[in-house]
Amino acid sequence: MKYLIALIFLVSNFSFAQGMMDKPPHHMRERFKELEKIKLLESLNLDEETAIRFFTRRNKFLNEQQKLFNQRENLVKEAENFLKEKNLKDKDYDVMINKIKLVEDKLLHSRQKFFESVEDILTKEQTIKLFIFDYKFKQEIRKMLMKRGKRKFSPE
Repeated sequence: MKYLIALIFLVSNFSFAQGMMDKPPHHMRERFKELEKIKLLESLNLDEETAIRFFTRRNKFLNEQQKLFNQRENLVKEAENFLKEKNLKDKDYDVMINKIKLVEDKLLHSRQKFFESVEDILTKEQTIKLFIFDYKFKQEIRKMLMKRGKRKFSPE
C-alpha cells in the first residue's frame, strides 16, 4: 500500500506541476492536496490498479479545472477594468456577462464530465462516496481556513 501511495503522489505531483509551472509553489496547497489524496484513498478503498486509473483521470481533471480557474481569474480582472470604462452600453455589458457565463459553464461541464468519466473505474457506491468526500473535504478546508483567519486577525 505504501508503494501505491508513493506512486500516486509521484504521478499526480508531476502532472499537477506541469500545469503550475508559471506559479510559485504553495506549501499549504500541496499539503492539502496530499491529505486529500490519502483521505480519498481511504474513503474509496481502491485497489492498486483502480487507484492508478482513477488518479490519472482525476489529475487530468484537476489540471483542466486549474486552467479554467486561471481563465476565470483573468476574466475577473478584465471585468473590473471593464467597469471602470465610461459610456458603456447594454450591448457591452451583455458581452461581458456572456464571457463570465461561458467560463462558469465550462467549469461546471468539466466537473460533470469528470464524474461521468470515472463511472467505468469506480463502482456506483464508490462514485457516491466520491461525491460525498468531495463536498465534505472542501467544507472542512473552508472551516479550517476560516478558523485560521479568525485567529490571525483577532486582537490579542
